[in-house]
Amino acid sequence: MQLDRLIAAYDAFQAFEERCFTLLHAIADLPQPESDLECRLMHYALAKLGTGHDMDEAVNDIGWINEQPDEGDVFVWHVNSDAYLRFGHLYPPELSELVETQLISHRYEIHDGQSENHKLVIAVAGYLVAQTWPEWPQADETLARMDSYLNEFFDRVVRSGQGEFDSPTSGALYLTTLATLFDFTLDPRMRRKAAMMLDWFLVKLAGEWPSGPLVGAHSHSYTLTASSDDATGGRVVGWLYFGGQMPDLQRGEPHYAVINALSGYRVPEVIAHMAQDRDHPFAESQQRAGILSLRYGESWRTLDYNTWCVKDCLV
Repeated sequence: MQLDRLIAAYDAFQAFEERCFTLLHAIADLPQPESDLECRLMHYALAKLGTGHDMDEAVNDIGWINEQPDEGDVFVWHVNSDAYLRFGHLYPPELSELVETQLISHRYEIHDGQSENHKLVIAVAGYLVAQTWPEWPQADETLARMDSYLNEFFDRVVRSGQGEFDSPTSGALYLTTLATLFDFTLDPRMRRKAAMMLDWFLVKLAGEWPSGPLVGAHSHSYTLTASSDDATGGRVVGWLYFGGQMPDLQRGEPHYAVINALSGYRVPEVIAHMAQDRDHPFAESQQRAGILSLRYGESWRTLDYNTWCVKDCLV
């Protein structure tokens, strides 16, 4: 039985790696975007750097984006910081200086009126910028403020839920920003929290994933969810982690899943099985505030958000 589990886990890992390969190469080969130019182009550049495809073009595109006047596009802030931390060793010195100048020019303010996903994107970007350039005069204050917001957000979500729950569009932004935080925070406790929050969001997604379009109630959607090939951000991330019917990666917003395909985070086996296998029951139970238990077949996983610990076991 243990050998069968190891074989199944290896097969699942291989399948995930193949989906990552497919996604990254599809995004790297996309033509110049016609809309949302800077955000899409930055993700395309990440995919190119991740695949080794047209790397000089990717570096040039990142340079062009950082030369543009800042329009307060928080999504560019996030992916710009991720690209620097992931591939900055490939940048020429002048580009590294340009990126630093751009990223430390923002105040990273979080306030009422911003959407929930905007706040998280700002918090992760500000946290990592302050961590990366500690000599920045605003670094200490920004890092403390972003750390406070992230911890408050994590605690609130696991106890009271989300405002933007199960979004087939902006839902991807929670997963992609947390993947960046998981990969690059220098704080082991924050890394563990980022991983557990990724687990938490994917548990919620797993129950609504019948190998294709999402089912069930959801919020913050600006496109139809019934189409079998509509590559919304949330649907592409779901396919990346869980498999099923591949969306059309030539349309929609598949670029939002690039960071997840590059990240070192891996979805736990018990959560992936909840999404992939509908022939056997699974259970998700909130034992008490801050503790979530999952069961699929012989596998259990307990996420204790009071102590930020994970327990895996077999029954």
